[in-house]
Amino acid sequence: MLHEVNERIAQRLRPELEKEDALTREQIDAVIAAFTVLESSSPRTGHVQYRLAHLGPEIEKRSDVEGAISRAIHAAGYYIAGEE
Repeated sequence: MLHEVNERIAQRLRPELEKEDALTREQIDAVIAAFTVLESSSPRTGHVQYRLAHLGPEIEKRSDVEGAISRAIHAAGYYIAGEE
């Protein structure tokens, strides 16, 4: 199930990252490779927890990266854990 959720979000992640002009192709590829869904709640609530494995804080804490990930998660029909 986690693999399916991860794939569903990943399909939407690249186009969202590509909308961010400040990101290089290498940074986009690094974010996509690092994106991993850690946990998914029941399909009814649709909350997910994710991490960006092995990325430095200079990329993973960028607001444009966080925004793109959030949009991709929402476009896939999920919510980030802790969001209402």
